[in-house]
Amino acid sequence: MIEAPGRPSHPRVTRASFGATAKILKFSYDDTTAPGIFLDIYKYADNRAVLYGKISRFEPDIAFGILHKFVQLADWLEKDGRKLSIKNIVVSGEQLTNGVRERLGRVFNSRVFSAYGSREFGIIGFECQEENVFHLFPERLLLEILDENMAPAPTGVDGKLIITHFGNIRFPFIRYDIGDV
Repeated sequence: MIEAPGRPSHPRVTRASFGATAKILKFSYDDTTAPGIFLDIYKYADNRAVLYGKISRFEPDIAFGILHKFVQLADWLEKDGRKLSIKNIVVSGEQLTNGVRERLGRVFNSRVFSAYGSREFGIIGFECQEENVFHLFPERLLLEILDENMAPAPTGVDGKLIITHFGNIRFPFIRYDIGDV
């Protein structure tokens, strides 16, 4: 489901959903200019106690990253008999199943959300606290789902995701086929 008319759109997931003073932890290189700290979990594979200490001392309100990095961290925590608490986790890059959502929620004592994005456009949409609802950014992006004839696909029918991006005036993406269905 996409954002309902009349609801505000939120260009910054971190600010809109979790507050302007949220302590942000990032496990992804995608946005190194955003506020918060970045940790490459694989750098600490041989010294996980240091990684756990850094995360515990920082006490993040929210952590962003690729899903498999959180799964790897959860594996290590369970193997090492450790606990970490991250209030909110936003994953992207892979499909978040209900089973993985429940596991990450339990291991990190966290609410777990999914985001959809791409290298070309950054965050395209994000899940909110309402189950199965994704918010989009209509002031930045126009999303179309088109059939093989480039006509709008009927509701419930798979089609190509085509995106027009309004934010890049020097090199605009107009009706760009992102390659997703």
